[in-house]
Amino acid sequence: MHRVGRDGAQLLASALTILPHDRREATGEVLARIGERVGAFALGQMAVMATVGTLSGAGLWLVGVPYAATLGLLVGVFEVIPYFGPFLGAAPGLLIAFAHSWQLGLAAAAVYFVVQQAEGLVLTPLIAGHAVGLHPVWIMIALLVGGTLLGVVGMVLAVPAAVAIQILLEELVLPRMALPRIPLPRIALTAPAEPAAAPRG
Repeated sequence: MHRVGRDGAQLLASALTILPHDRREATGEVLARIGERVGAFALGQMAVMATVGTLSGAGLWLVGVPYAATLGLLVGVFEVIPYFGPFLGAAPGLLIAFAHSWQLGLAAAAVYFVVQQAEGLVLTPLIAGHAVGLHPVWIMIALLVGGTLLGVVGMVLAVPAAVAIQILLEELVLPRMALPRIPLPRIALTAPAEPAAAPRG
């Protein structure tokens, strides 16, 4: 890990040499922040995937669904796609369970529902939510755009790309759009002094 970190830092330093000297430090800070946020999101997402896959496989095995371990692994893999992944990952298990009996199908649906509630309410907010720092509306928009342009690959890359765009906007675009401060006129809080009386003749 340390070797990879040193190689990445050297590669970044080499890439920054093509920039003017006055831009290298600021650009390096922005790229480092993007790498930190995206890396934290990736680690958190892998932890969520492993946990969801394990819980799903164990739950399906307990209710008697065939191929429970494989189906749990499939759920964990599709978990990489936020929001839409759980539905895609649950579809094969539900088809297999309902093919055996409607009772087994309902039991499998209950397992998926409980696991996804735990993922949405506990796992993702605790593990991956803080790493992203994006509003759910922007995440949904990024997923729709990524899915439209590149399909499943675009949906996988949508959230990291949205994080990078957010940081670029915060660091490079929005500060330049800041309007200059205009001083407000001072308002006198005391009554004006009365004019002096004219001298009597």
